[in-house]
Amino acid sequence: SNSSDDWLDIAGLQATIGSSNYGSIKTVTFEATVRIPTGNETAYVRLYNATDKHPVWFSDVSLEGGTPQLLISKPITLDLGNKTYQIQMKTSLKFQAFLDQSRLHIITN
Repeated sequence: SNSSDDWLDIAGLQATIGSSNYGSIKTVTFEATVRIPTGNETAYVRLYNATDKHPVWFSDVSLEGGTPQLLISKPITLDLGNKTYQIQMKTSLKFQAFLDQSRLHIITN
């Protein structure tokens, strides 16, 4: 969970991925299920490349309101080599928001 209005790492939600282990990658999307108990704000979630210290372009997803929802990013590109990716969150009004699950959906040719 998170209640910050700035991007923060979510403890325990990171993985090291070697893009070369997947052969020819067709598409990758970031998926996250988010809920906001108060229903009063917008929660943002993104993938962050902790190895190279930059957000993963187009991985940002957001939820406004209280109904839990599966959010799916636009297609993203994984950086070459073994990289550690970290989930980050922020909220618009500093109320608590929860990330119930997240994953990378990797489709190969």
